[in-house]
Amino acid sequence: MKKDLPLVRHARPRSQRGTSLIVSLLLLLVVTVLSVAMFSKVVGEERMAGNVREHQRALAAAQTALQYAENWLSGVYTGNLATCDAGTVAVTSPGLVQVCDKPVYGSASTASAQRAIVTEPSNWATRFTYQPSGMAVGTSDSTTQRHAQLPGFYISALGLGPDGRTPLYQVSSYGIGGNGSTISVVQSTYALTAQVTPLDNP
Repeated sequence: MKKDLPLVRHARPRSQRGTSLIVSLLLLLVVTVLSVAMFSKVVGEERMAGNVREHQRALAAAQTALQYAENWLSGVYTGNLATCDAGTVAVTSPGLVQVCDKPVYGSASTASAQRAIVTEPSNWATRFTYQPSGMAVGTSDSTTQRHAQLPGFYISALGLGPDGRTPLYQVSSYGIGGNGSTISVVQSTYALTAQVTPLDNP
């Protein structure tokens, strides 16, 4: 007697209907968005690091000019005030520096007008520019650390201090970074004290 064998039906593969393509495109989109976000973050951090470097270079130049002016006051200055002519004076020798009889902001009366002049050295009527040894000035490039312009300073007399004997001076100085758009301005009040040696104890 012959038995009927059960019929075995083989399931035919169903078409995927583009599901794997859609999933792949979604994954590609996610990876692309993450890559763009990471790239933007890296570019932003590099720009921030560049800005910090430019600020530090400008501040270092301003501090150098300030120290030069203070050293000039304590070592070369003879006590004479001058009506400083408008313009820029390149300090090639200490004899060219002067102490001006007017503040750096000139005749500006309001605090906001004074601040606007002090923080923008191009508005200073008189500037003494100083080139520290080893400082390169000119167009910045990838091989040298150049500054766009020389640092400068201005010295003005403030009168006598609270003791009625010690003359006070205001020293304003500025430094400019490599691209010319980064400017640092620093100021100090400098007391010029006399060195007195007692005659009974030389």
